[in-house]
Amino acid sequence: MNKFDSKYRQMLSMLLAFVLTTSAMPLCSRAAIIGQANFARVIVPEQVAVTAKSVRLGDVAEIICNDVNLKSGLAAVDIAEVSAGQLVSVSPSFIAIRLRLAGFRSDQFEVTGGGDCQLELVEPQLLTDREVEEIAMKTFQQALGVPIEDLRVRLTTPFMAGLPTGIRNQENLRVEVAVPVRDRLGQVSTMVRLWKEDELVATRATRFDVLKRQTVAVALVSLQREQPVGSSNIRLESRFVDKAVDEPSPTDLIARVPKRDLRAGELVSLGDLKAVVGEARPVVVNARDTVEVVAIRGRLRVKLRTAQALQSGKIGDMIQFRNLDSSVVRSGRVVGAGQIEIRI
Repeated sequence: MNKFDSKYRQMLSMLLAFVLTTSAMPLCSRAAIIGQANFARVIVPEQVAVTAKSVRLGDVAEIICNDVNLKSGLAAVDIAEVSAGQLVSVSPSFIAIRLRLAGFRSDQFEVTGGGDCQLELVEPQLLTDREVEEIAMKTFQQALGVPIEDLRVRLTTPFMAGLPTGIRNQENLRVEVAVPVRDRLGQVSTMVRLWKEDELVATRATRFDVLKRQTVAVALVSLQREQPVGSSNIRLESRFVDKAVDEPSPTDLIARVPKRDLRAGELVSLGDLKAVVGEARPVVVNARDTVEVVAIRGRLRVKLRTAQALQSGKIGDMIQFRNLDSSVVRSGRVVGAGQIEIRI
């Protein structure tokens, strides 16, 4: 007789003893036992998704028992092995046999359920670096006050891999990314906290690369110092960059010259350019003129209904104007005849 036959015969023997003892017990006696402190009621559902190949009773069933030791002992009993893509069925009677084989008496428990329990192995829901970045994105979006589509937030180094195994293998962790002390772009350090329900399980100072979509001027070719800028050698593009830029308009660039040599592909700021000495620029806005004012924030453009210039100006000049609806005085850049732009 091999080991398998011996184990099979042992299970049959235990099953027979279980049936004889439970069937011979009067109903009134069984009802009395259920009310005892050292008695457990095991309720088995019809379907359970498990995250480990070795399934214990506590992973599957609800165990109602006032005896802590009895409850934990029952929960620790192995009842099945499940492989990926495989459905395993266990019946209440089978579970009862497993508990008897584990050394528990039939008068210590009762297994109930609507039928066979289907076990299916699923991947555990573990936290990923991508989920940490998504929460950080929302935090930085609120802190910077920009549309979320104009922002990119990435971890500078892997986050989850740096945690102890006992923490990173926990399921259903909740992430909290603290608002950074300073609102800025580039590499930003802030605190990341992990919660398991209401318990704080980890706190880490973490660095993120924070990029914002902005309109930038790009040199299309190498530009020599004092070489006039034109539409053929410089272009405005929308890019994600790691620092705040002045977001120039075409009129801010044309007919100006670089203060230094610029390489092809280099970003050009207004600070890199200067007006040509002695250039003749006509006045295109006169004081007391009614002007068109456009407020710009990112890709959003809002036109004021009525405004009046308080100063005269040429293209590129900063002049004051009054919003005739609110009487508020502000400064804006002259971008054309009767036209002013402001950045908000």
